[in-house]
Amino acid sequence: MSTETVISENRSVGDVTDQSVLYRLHGRAEVSARILGASIDEAERLVLYEQGTPNGGSLVDPEMARDLGIRVIVPDRPGYGLSTPSRRIIRTIIGVADRHAAVMGSELVAVRGRRLWAGHMPVGVVGRSGGGLYALGALVRYPRLYDVGATLCSLAPRDILPDYTEGMTEDNKKAHDAAVPIEELIQRYEGVAAQVREDPLAILKLVMTDPRLSHTDRVDLQRCMNEMGSEHARTLAHGARGWVEDIVAAKMPVGFKLRNIEQPVVVWHGTNDPFSPPSHSKAIVDALDPKLVHDMTYAHGEGHFGGIGAVEGIFRWMQHPCRAERSPSYVDRVAIRSRSL
Repeated sequence: MSTETVISENRSVGDVTDQSVLYRLHGRAEVSARILGASIDEAERLVLYEQGTPNGGSLVDPEMARDLGIRVIVPDRPGYGLSTPSRRIIRTIIGVADRHAAVMGSELVAVRGRRLWAGHMPVGVVGRSGGGLYALGALVRYPRLYDVGATLCSLAPRDILPDYTEGMTEDNKKAHDAAVPIEELIQRYEGVAAQVREDPLAILKLVMTDPRLSHTDRVDLQRCMNEMGSEHARTLAHGARGWVEDIVAAKMPVGFKLRNIEQPVVVWHGTNDPFSPPSHSKAIVDALDPKLVHDMTYAHGEGHFGGIGAVEGIFRWMQHPCRAERSPSYVDRVAIRSRSL
């Protein structure tokens, strides 16, 4: 049985794709997502974009992605939007990697159905903030699917950074405190989700009051506030389950070693980030094979939201990385493996 893709909203203009879709993964789970950038006929690369926590959208400019020949798939992790929650609230990062590999395998099969050479279509993965953990997990789990990866202001796996919350805002310290019970997290974030349903900008207004927010972050956040607020309202419309799953997963051992990543990686972090401090990216780089760290950027004066502007440079690099050719048959293996979900 193949994955079914349903377009729920189409905002595409000309050859610039902007669609909301729902993937039905072999009858067992659903994944809501947004597709941006190049059309299925014009794409030169697919990119999986793992959003931050809570889902605030990719904030990728569809026209920029189109101009670079990139088709960006931005899935909602389990429990966000219309994506089926995990069976247990203690989800695994690898489990999400499996779901999203099924989505990307579906996209590859769809492209190959239109273009005979699509077996060579390269696929990259980008993760921002809390989504960085999921991008790293995808690289480990599917080395034959993703040929390059990048993280922006990422959290590190908890087991490689002993002082995990050092440098975080007080709110983030509380969220990532391993001693806080799940029941308390549920109560807290369900309350915030209810506020967002009343005012989509509720989370961002709270962020703007944080005294540690840098000037550059305030400017960057003002620019994207309405789009992020709209995404918060959409993805938290049915509750905070996805948000709680994200926080709980970040507290647990990730279940993989970064040294097992085989693909080139770019790591970007603002030096003034109080939400996921730059020490997290340093720990990631230290744990990777140094030969595979294509670039590590500490952007002086930039904060947590500065990574949004770094996406274009990462996309340009992804279009011309040094990479080995892969067998065209890997598309079939991804599609077959996803049937176990």
